[in-house]
Amino acid sequence: TGLSLSKFANRHIRWCIYGLAGTVLILAAIHHGVQRYRAKNIDFKASAHLEALSTISRRTKATAVLSKGTAAWTWIRKHFILPALFGQRHLEPIGWVTLPTRIQVLAVMAFIGVNTVFWLLITGVDMWLIERKTQPGDMTRYLGDRAGFLALANLPIIFLLGGRNNFLIGLTGLSYGVFNVFHKWVARVATVLAMIHSISYAVYMYQSLSPTTFKNDSYWWNGVAATTVMSIIIILAILPFRRRMYELFLFLHIVGGILFLYFCFRHLRLSSTGAYNPWLWACIACWSFDRLARFWRIIKCNTRKGRLVKHNAKIKVIKETNIMKISIYPNKDGVGFFPGAHYFLYFGASWKFWQSHPFTAVDWRPKKALVNVNERARHVRKQERERRLATATSVNDPARAVVDDDGAAGPTAEWATGRAKITFLVRPHKGITQTVWNRIAGLSKKDLGKDSIPCLIEGPYGHEHSLHTYDTVLVIAGGIGVSTTLAYLYNHMARVEKGETFTRRFVFVWSCREDMLMDRLIWDADLINKTQDTSTLYGTQIEMMLYFTGTATKKPDVKFDCTNSTRPPLPLTIGRPNIMEIIENENMRLTGKMAVLVCGPDKMVDGTREAVVKYVGKDAAEGARIQYFEEAFGW
Repeated sequence: TGLSLSKFANRHIRWCIYGLAGTVLILAAIHHGVQRYRAKNIDFKASAHLEALSTISRRTKATAVLSKGTAAWTWIRKHFILPALFGQRHLEPIGWVTLPTRIQVLAVMAFIGVNTVFWLLITGVDMWLIERKTQPGDMTRYLGDRAGFLALANLPIIFLLGGRNNFLIGLTGLSYGVFNVFHKWVARVATVLAMIHSISYAVYMYQSLSPTTFKNDSYWWNGVAATTVMSIIIILAILPFRRRMYELFLFLHIVGGILFLYFCFRHLRLSSTGAYNPWLWACIACWSFDRLARFWRIIKCNTRKGRLVKHNAKIKVIKETNIMKISIYPNKDGVGFFPGAHYFLYFGASWKFWQSHPFTAVDWRPKKALVNVNERARHVRKQERERRLATATSVNDPARAVVDDDGAAGPTAEWATGRAKITFLVRPHKGITQTVWNRIAGLSKKDLGKDSIPCLIEGPYGHEHSLHTYDTVLVIAGGIGVSTTLAYLYNHMARVEKGETFTRRFVFVWSCREDMLMDRLIWDADLINKTQDTSTLYGTQIEMMLYFTGTATKKPDVKFDCTNSTRPPLPLTIGRPNIMEIIENENMRLTGKMAVLVCGPDKMVDGTREAVVKYVGKDAAEGARIQYFEEAFGW
């Protein structure tokens, strides 16, 4: 009968929506799985290390296997997958909004279209197949029924995509930012459907009954309350409010979600069969899974021998900057670090113990019983002593005295117990980071570095990109976005020494307005010497391009002009990098495939995306290909 057909459509329409979304996710998961399998099953030790890095013909064959793509796929990537919707802007806001990429817009439009078609189609089924179609207000009622049904069907998707422990991230390789885009749009679609449901039923009840009859109907007022709460959540999710008052936004988001589910349960008590409640329980299940997964990550990273232990975080302010270097000494042997991993940190420096913020780890030093913590520093001091000896004019020369003092240090000065350490760079904003900054800023100079703050670690999150499978790797960072690119640089140097990479050229680009930050991370870490040593010993190329965009906080000294030092000068350029030109130059010399990774301000990330799109399909050699990776938080 018509009634049974309508009920059948109502029951199975949700599976159509889930099936369409699931098909896309399955394809993404298959693609991601194949890429991970290939990356993990490369035989780097098939030949000697130097031969593997220097034999171009061998590498070219491997490149053809790993990155062969059709012209059609390249065209799709160039015109649909990679570009911003209009012009250059994707992460950089246009007014109060940020625009998705073209492929994301197509996916959103398809989702809206599917919901619209099902809403109108099933309403038409109701109107034509149910004999009661001639009753007053039927059309309005059926429109409202189907809109409410679709709104409920979309709710589990909203709760699933909004969690930081969304299992689809690891399954498909898509970033949290991508799923966050769909989380917002699915929520907007569901809210519009809920509003249509409420308005349609208000009109229907006014047409068919006396307006006074629904004043005492709790299901009516609970439905109005649920729709109102949902609408307020959407309004408070506008970009300016999220950025300026994120903690308040997050609190209202959680409270609003709880109230919304409560009012929905009260509203759906009208259904004697409880057929609609499973969708609400699915929402609770998704939310509970995310919270339990967070708790499990905290337990995993902060327990030792079955007991919860807090870690000590030593925090130092990098001179002449508003950036903190946070060094955490975990009471565990490992915290799951990998390049690009980020962790949520809970500090004990505030009564706001529930607040946590994500930070990308710069480096991880595993625990060792005995580690040479100053091997390279000893080599540098030896060269410095030789230089001073050559310039000393007599035995009593002060330079000679310094040499003797330096040379008197025994083995205990070079060797020490190595504690596990993970390092973060943090620029304070409002909330707990500002509280920590105020605490450190209030210490006297003699106490700086001595104070430690107890903290908990939750993570790791994110996933490592297989940059080691590319012939050329170009990493671009702006400001403290260098946290990500430095981790990949260290990882590349370690892989080169082990012979576990195909990368023959690694280009490190960093634009920074704080000269003291650049001084600390590049100069004090002796990174130029380390990269040059790696390049010389293993026959690979590591090029450093540093750009200073701020105002110098100190006079030029030996650290920048390097006239009186054994360390090589910094490859420093005053001004912003021309990313388009850099990518063009690398594309011209490319013989295989290239990975471009960017992490930094919105404008820099969007500019890099635009440059990559321009040169995709304009490869310098047959079979060459450019892959784009973006590490950025999507608001």
